[in-house]
Amino acid sequence: YRNNGIGSIIMNYLIEKYKNKNILNITLEVKKDNTFAIGLYKKYCFREISSRKNYYNGIDGILMERKMH
Repeated sequence: YRNNGIGSIIMNYLIEKYKNKNILNITLEVKKDNTFAIGLYKKYCFREISSRKNYYNGIDGILMERKMH
């Protein structure tokens, strides 16, 4: 379902839902080779803050965060 806007709809919904709820940040984890998802998250101001070596059966995991202020 890539390029149908579903990911953007979900991201917009979550960010708006928690915008005024005293949430300081949103974190997520993604496989390093999932470039489409990483691109989507960066579009919504998530930044890479850490990595987990070989977390997904030999593929690194990337921890990403978006500040909600």
